[in-house]
Amino acid sequence: MKYSLFFFLPLLLIACKPYSSPSPRKVLAVDTVFTSGQAEAYGRYYSNLERNVCSLTLVSQGITIHGDTLSGTGSELVFTDIFLPLETDTLPEGTYRVDSTAAAFSALSALEFEGAVTGTYLLLLADGLPQRIYMFPSGSFTLRQWEDTTDMEIHLQTLDSQTFDATFRGVIQYR
Repeated sequence: MKYSLFFFLPLLLIACKPYSSPSPRKVLAVDTVFTSGQAEAYGRYYSNLERNVCSLTLVSQGITIHGDTLSGTGSELVFTDIFLPLETDTLPEGTYRVDSTAAAFSALSALEFEGAVTGTYLLLLADGLPQRIYMFPSGSFTLRQWEDTTDMEIHLQTLDSQTFDATFRGVIQYR
């Protein structure tokens, strides 16, 4: 009897522990609907990598792209380095991870390099001027295509663990 008390007492204490619900998911509260996209293929940009590289910029309604200049009010989602297999220089269908591996089907995590943000980030603009920037060190996006149309489901996470979910459906113009 003595020994069974030593066995059941810890179980009883564990069972009496109050239930703690998981912490709520922190969501980045940015109302963004991306309406146009622009990609640029760089080929084998990094000589030490056996991958092609391209960039992708998605902009919301209200933003106009003129070459490398933006005007208007809205948001711009940027993937400066997307790593592709050597056999392609356009974005093939698939799921891409945001990380720092430079593996095929990955996009570079956000980082600050020589005073500028690069990688994966969201820029909020008002009258063409930057208002706020969100850097994404992790996440993923899935890309599906048919004819000219591209569908993207985007799931990213900020440095302070806020999640950002967005979609894009439209034509990606290649420069």
